[in-house]
Amino acid sequence: MKSLPIASFFLAALAGSACTGTSNSAPVDPFLGKWSCAETRTLTFTMPADEAPASAVTHTIVVLGTSNGQLMATAQTEAGVSCALGFTEMGSSAILAKGQSCPTEDGMTLTYTMGTADVGTFGLRANLAFDFAGMLPSPSGASAIDSMGSGTTASTCSRIAPVYLGGPTGGGGW
Repeated sequence: MKSLPIASFFLAALAGSACTGTSNSAPVDPFLGKWSCAETRTLTFTMPADEAPASAVTHTIVVLGTSNGQLMATAQTEAGVSCALGFTEMGSSAILAKGQSCPTEDGMTLTYTMGTADVGTFGLRANLAFDFAGMLPSPSGASAIDSMGSGTTASTCSRIAPVYLGGPTGGGGW
């Protein structure tokens, strides 16, 4: 496989440290905002058994907001596929909530098994692990290949827009 577009996220990396809100409000959450992320996704195949591991780097826009008290990271690829993942936040760190999955632009479903995100002066960094399954395009251009395996996504992001103070991020672009 030559390259695999990254459909999700993640979740990404946030640039900047915590900011304070208006004089009558609590500090603004350091995760909130719009981020530009470089994501490296690596796939290890269990099916087909002879498929070599694949890796790809893509750029994604990620919007971090809140919904129902949970940190929500919504990523959209250049092809328009979006993915929203919920995290439990603890200061400048967050842990991926269990039981989430997202489709990819190339026909796979990623089922996340673990994930972390950290924000600081370096920006935002996120690391996700997942299992995948679905039909992948054949490198030779032949019919799609039924594929399964596991993988990781490592994202490094920088903030491109001020803190997002709205409600849920929806499925919109960054």
